[in-house]
Amino acid sequence: MLFVVETIEGSEKKYNVVESDSPKRAMLQDGFDLLNSESDPNTKIESSITGIYEVGQTNHLLEISRNAEVHRFYRERIKNLGFDSTTFKKIE
Repeated sequence: MLFVVETIEGSEKKYNVVESDSPKRAMLQDGFDLLNSESDPNTKIESSITGIYEVGQTNHLLEISRNAEVHRFYRERIKNLGFDSTTFKKIE
């Protein structure tokens, strides 16, 4: 699949097209390409990934964030009911 990885390097927004089988691998591939750039190796580059888009689809980072929020919500509910959220055993 083709993914578009949106990054901010310094104050410049860049888009890179990466061929990968998952959004996570596309993100890693794009980061690896940044490490192999031909710029001076002693120069520090501030870079952050702000979006991963499957060509013709939605932002996968937002989808991952929504899933994490759902899991956080249910962990809190389980704790509030008096159970350990990792073992599901009753807390005394």
